[in-house]
Amino acid sequence: MKRSVVRTNFSLPAELLEKLKKFVPRRKYSRFVQEAIDEKLKQEAKKRLLDAAGTIDINDYPEWADPVNYVRKLRSAETKKKV
Repeated sequence: MKRSVVRTNFSLPAELLEKLKKFVPRRKYSRFVQEAIDEKLKQEAKKRLLDAAGTIDINDYPEWADPVNYVRKLRSAETKKKV
């Protein structure tokens, strides 16, 4: 399915435009900016998702202090379920 394309314009600092011109062929500007915006939006979506999820306080899960032992216990419990 082909996406519709809309022409737009925006302002950039002169130094940023010079960097773009230095590294990207003129006829590839749109594609480069499109990919950069897409990548940045994906990063922002991940950040917002992580922020919304909150954080885990390791003190709430003392069993995680020894990860090897914790995994052994999990595997042992899984093995008992299969029997």
